[in-house]
Amino acid sequence: MNVKPLPVCPMGPDPFGWFSEPITSVADVQGLPFRSPPGLPGLTFQELGVEAIAMPGGDIVPSAQSGIIDGAERISPADDRALGLSDVWDNYYLQGLHQSTDIGELLFNLDWWDALPADLKEMVMVATQATIVECQNVSITVNADAVAEYQEQGINIYNTPPEFYGAFIDAWESVAADLAQEDPFFAEVRESQQAYADRVMPFRLTITELYQEIGETYYPEKVGQNP
Repeated sequence: MNVKPLPVCPMGPDPFGWFSEPITSVADVQGLPFRSPPGLPGLTFQELGVEAIAMPGGDIVPSAQSGIIDGAERISPADDRALGLSDVWDNYYLQGLHQSTDIGELLFNLDWWDALPADLKEMVMVATQATIVECQNVSITVNADAVAEYQEQGINIYNTPPEFYGAFIDAWESVAADLAQEDPFFAEVRESQQAYADRVMPFRLTITELYQEIGETYYPEKVGQNP
């Protein structure tokens, strides 16, 4: 594509989102008009039976107030609070499967990038790497604070029912298989990502299990339970 991509400011994972009524099973969201991101998340929600509706953030609250949608996801607890989603709904589910992480991207024309002096390239790369650390640290803090404030306000905060995990993954696999047949480039990218995951994820999941175990030791009554 003749571009130089640099990742910036990762966030997430995004919560499942806000709902007008509590959600206890996949059946509860089938046919539900729900604000979803467009593209792959929206296609997967549709495969799951959700009436996925793409709209910009500024349209979510008016659409909720007028009854066009009965639920929505946006970005994070802190961002959702700033947008006013907690003013129209009071059922919030934390574990979203549609965006396990958000990663911003800084794109440069490759010819222009290649012509830059080495010191300027290094400055740009160091700056983008700094956003990664800062965004991760800030995101954890402000979102934890937002969840605590929601609890104080009486917002119902739930863990996403475990049934959604397998159902959403199955829906995604179906969508991905269709797209891979239609688009050779999609198939190439997915195959590359899968090969990388096959190589690194068993190790990563094994070592990160340590942090989960430690956390559950210190907070046995909180981790894995509805907050």
